[in-house]
Amino acid sequence: MAMLEDFHELRDKVEKGGYFQPNFTFYIFIVAHILFFDLLGWWTMKTFGTGWLSYVIASVFLATAQVGSLALICLQ
Repeated sequence: MAMLEDFHELRDKVEKGGYFQPNFTFYIFIVAHILFFDLLGWWTMKTFGTGWLSYVIASVFLATAQVGSLALICLQ
C-alpha cells in the first residue's frame, strides 16, 4: 500500500504543477507544421514538374507532413 500512496502523492504534485493542462499553442504549431510541409510538397510538384528529383523532394516533404500528423494522433 505504500507504493499506492506514493503514486497518489506523485499525482497530486503533478496536478498542482499544472502538467495535465493542455497547451493549445503546441497543437496549433503541430497543425501549422503539417499544413506547411503538405503545401510545400504540392508546390514543389507544381513548380518543378514531374521529374524524378522533384518527386523525391516532394515525397520527403509529404512524408514529413505525415510524421507530424502521426505525432498529433499519438499525443491525444
